[in-house]
Amino acid sequence: MKNVKWIICLLIALLLPGSSAFAAYHHEGERDADKFLEAYAAKAGTKLDNCNLCHSGGSYVNYKGRTVELGSCQWCHQAYGYDGAGNIEETINTYGAAYNSGGRNAQAVAQIDGLDSDSDGYSNADEIAANTFPGNADDHPGLTPAPHRIYTLDQLEALGSHTQFLLMNTSRSGDFYAEYTGVPLKDLLDDAGILSSATGVWAYAPDGWGQNHPLDYNADLDMYHVYGNTPGQSYQYPPATYYYDLEADASKRYWRIKEKAPIWTQGYWMTKTNWMAKGLSGSLSLRNTSKRRINPANPITRL
Repeated sequence: MKNVKWIICLLIALLLPGSSAFAAYHHEGERDADKFLEAYAAKAGTKLDNCNLCHSGGSYVNYKGRTVELGSCQWCHQAYGYDGAGNIEETINTYGAAYNSGGRNAQAVAQIDGLDSDSDGYSNADEIAANTFPGNADDHPGLTPAPHRIYTLDQLEALGSHTQFLLMNTSRSGDFYAEYTGVPLKDLLDDAGILSSATGVWAYAPDGWGQNHPLDYNADLDMYHVYGNTPGQSYQYPPATYYYDLEADASKRYWRIKEKAPIWTQGYWMTKTNWMAKGLSGSLSLRNTSKRRINPANPITRL
């Protein structure tokens, strides 16, 4: 019995550090956003409820010797890194620095209300009330709001969709087939009335992640363009029938059960799958797919 108790204690001791390490990787903004919203609950869901409130963008010189401008999210990942090896303070703006110095809590948000962190002539409190960034001197009360348009789902669906076949080959994990459908960004921007003088767009995810992209193709830029195709490219697979090949898994340590059951993996018996790409539209159909849980000791017996 004592041995059992020691084994249990040892397992707990081994698992606890691993659990802590697993839980440690989160955006710090999740914690700081809560502190800001404690002081300004009405700003939830506004543009201030975003990484840009405290983080600035930046730039670096790529391998071609060209300067690449990055937004706050991209710059933080570039400078600080996914492993946290960089200096996080290099990624924050003047408002974020004041908040950090003040204690990095809801009280700190209130304490720096009277400051003009970005030296644009407006206090932090006035900027927050006007939904402008208190850490960005180029954004302040009195500016003309940029034109905007909000689309409903019905309006998006009415624009027409593009469906494309996707085949992804990876050297270690196998081959993957899929199909994705959506409104081409070019059609969306044209319908929204984008200015002819525009050169790029910023895309923001609901969690605040943002990424910039040029409109037109430019071989010298690291970010892919979003307006139309690359010159001379159609981004479509030729009309053909794509078959699953037994040999595709020969090097992946899958077990063959019988000829009509190509792979044995993760306890499932997968029958042959045929994928068909029709025409240049890239539509996709799936044929003859089955997935059954089986007994490893007797592959013909279902569990």
